[in-house]
Amino acid sequence: MTNSNLKFGFGFSAVNDSVKASAVEVKPQMIVRSTDGAFTLTAPAAKALAIAPGDYVMFMNNIDQIEAAIAAKNPDIVKFAEDNGLSLDAKADVDSIVSSLTQWVIAKGIAKKKANGTPMMCSVRMTKADKAAWLKDNMAAFVADNRDELIAKYELSAEATDEEIASNVSVDDVASPMVEDFKGCKVATTSSATGVGVQVNFTYAALWNQLKADLEDKKSKNRIFDVDLDTAINTVVNNGFEDVAVVAYPINFAEDVDPMRRGENKD
Repeated sequence: MTNSNLKFGFGFSAVNDSVKASAVEVKPQMIVRSTDGAFTLTAPAAKALAIAPGDYVMFMNNIDQIEAAIAAKNPDIVKFAEDNGLSLDAKADVDSIVSSLTQWVIAKGIAKKKANGTPMMCSVRMTKADKAAWLKDNMAAFVADNRDELIAKYELSAEATDEEIASNVSVDDVASPMVEDFKGCKVATTSSATGVGVQVNFTYAALWNQLKADLEDKKSKNRIFDVDLDTAINTVVNNGFEDVAVVAYPINFAEDVDPMRRGENKD
């Protein structure tokens, strides 16, 4: 009972929080993987969104607008309900209407800003192993940049050598660097290639559960969505300081497929 034209009539709200394409034709798709919370964006979709590894992908939907239209007894909603034998006073029917008219769209994530317009910052996630690896390659520079603080912290002599200071340094001394924060999920690739047009992966547990809500065993299937590159949607997203123009593309369910298991050959 889905009405595609009606789906796009309510606008969208932001959802809160390279290997070159092969010679074989790859469709612009988003794959909700069988692995908990995992997603893949194919190379053509990433290219259309101008997303490279290290960038962010964000999602919007029209659920808030649909619910507001139902509450206001919007004429289009009233007609849609009547045409499908549904009542706007029955919760189950309302839920069915919302589900039928919900449209998700995908876009490149935008930088967050504070109310005064300055960039919103966040710390890079670094494990102890990450910090240890960084220290291994950067110990001399780290000691030189933080000499006085390290001497004071470890109560060393002012004449302590760099080697003496370094022998006291641990991963706990390394603060995660601050970087600009973005709306959406950061994407990465398992390949060594970089740039726009690379297949990328990301993790988004809440969306993974929502897009697989009807599956009893969510880990049993890869759920594939086509990214409709022929239907660009011009919308705006507030970055915390101002509205930013964003081009988004609808994602539409294509099929559920069994995940490939390691060692299997794809026919």
